[in-house]
Amino acid sequence: MFDKILVPVDFSERSDRAIDAVIDLVAGGSPCVRLFHVIEAISGLRVEDEEAFFERLEARARKVLAQHGNRLTAAGVEWDSEVVYGSRVRGIVEKAEEMSADLILLASHRLEPERPGGGWGTLSYQVAILSTCSVLLVK
Repeated sequence: MFDKILVPVDFSERSDRAIDAVIDLVAGGSPCVRLFHVIEAISGLRVEDEEAFFERLEARARKVLAQHGNRLTAAGVEWDSEVVYGSRVRGIVEKAEEMSADLILLASHRLEPERPGGGWGTLSYQVAILSTCSVLLVK
C-alpha cells in the first residue's frame, strides 16, 4: 500500500514506537523507508559559527538513526537515513514532498481530555495538517 515512507525520529522513546509501527506496517512488503532527523536551526546562530556544537548534534543524530536502522535491518526492512538542518515541521513536510512519500509515520503524544485545547500546536499535529501525503501518528 505504501511504497515510500518517511519516518522522522528524535531522541525520545516515542521514536521507538514509530519504529515498531513501521516494522509492523511493512511486514512482508518492500517499501523504501527513510529515517529522517532535522536539527532545529537556532534563530540568530549560524551553523558555521558554532561548528563543533552542531557537529556533536549531527553525530548523535546519525548514531540514533543507525540504532533505529539496525532494528529495521533485523526485521528485514530496507532503509536509508538523512540528517538536515532547519525548521523541523517545514523540513519534514518538504522532505516528504521531495521524495514523493506515500506516508509520514511519526510518534505523537496522547492528548489529555482534561485539556482539550492543549497539544494541538505540537510538531506531529502541525505535520499532519500541512502534509500533502497521508500521516500516521503513533501514540
